Amino acid sequence: MSFITFLSLQVLLMSAYVFGAESSESEEIGAQDMKILLCDEKNAEVSKIILGCFDEINLPEYSSIVIQCYAGLNGEINGQVMRDWYCAHTVDEIMKADECSDELMIAEKGEEFLKESAELLGECVESKLPSDKRRK
Repeated sequence: MSFITFLSLQVLLMSAYVFGAESSESEEIGAQDMKILLCDEKNAEVSKIILGCFDEINLPEYSSIVIQCYAGLNGEINGQVMRDWYCAHTVDEIMKADECSDELMIAEKGEEFLKESAELLGECVESKLPSDKRRK
């Protein structure tokens, strides 16, 4: 499972029913869900929270991998840059970039790093959601 898909599924699990998108175990649905979360105007409040948490967690190790795997990205990588990239690309392109980043991240940092990062993001998002939208 790719890093971004893993993060998106973690966010979906941590904040069930908030986004109007259902999660699934398939990578295609995960990438599609993340695109909906970040790009659909009805999710603007949640998208802003996710972007803020992405920036807050600050994964400098991930920036060089993003530049290698996400076509057209260079320079500073932050939540807004990732959102813009997701919104401008197809689900297939997202899945290919996610697969590339997954392979490189596991090779450099290990799978446990991915899990810990996803947990941090999920906890951050949940802590910033309005109380009526948090999981019970």
